[in-house]
Amino acid sequence: LWIAGDSTVANGSTPCPTGWGKVFDPLFDDRVTVVNSAIGGRSVRNWLYSVSDTLGADGECVINTDAGGAPVIQSHWQAMLDGMTAGDYLFVQFGINDGSATCNRHVGVEEFKAEYAMMAAAARERGANPVFVTPVSAVACSGSSARTTRDTYANATLQVGAEQGVPVIDLHQLSVADRKSTRLN
Repeated sequence: LWIAGDSTVANGSTPCPTGWGKVFDPLFDDRVTVVNSAIGGRSVRNWLYSVSDTLGADGECVINTDAGGAPVIQSHWQAMLDGMTAGDYLFVQFGINDGSATCNRHVGVEEFKAEYAMMAAAARERGANPVFVTPVSAVACSGSSARTTRDTYANATLQVGAEQGVPVIDLHQLSVADRKSTRLN
């Protein structure tokens, strides 16, 4: 089971903050290996690639290229590509940092969806099963009602999941629903 994501998914080196990926591994016995490659502060773009601090003419952060003009892939993504086999699962959750206005984290919604589609295709090429997870909501309260805060990238995740036939866990909505079930002060 392979996991790609940001700090809300990462193992963390201290008890807090810890993402959901850290507590995922103990749910399985020794027949399942969980490789959590989530990294705090990352967008899908700078998790996948080495990205410059320059915004290109297309409004996206420029991906660094090697001498042959190919994108420079991050080592954790390359390790997944090299290690994924038939029957594996790839869980992908970004959307917390992707809306940053500046590079190297900025990713527009269409590029966000394109990166997810590429990751799903790469997993499927290896016989693995992609699963998308919407970003957890930073619950904002209005009176006694919880409301979502990351709708743009949560909706983009749902859209690309539907377009690509990839199952989506709607953690964004579940995180608000969970909060709504508790007393808000």
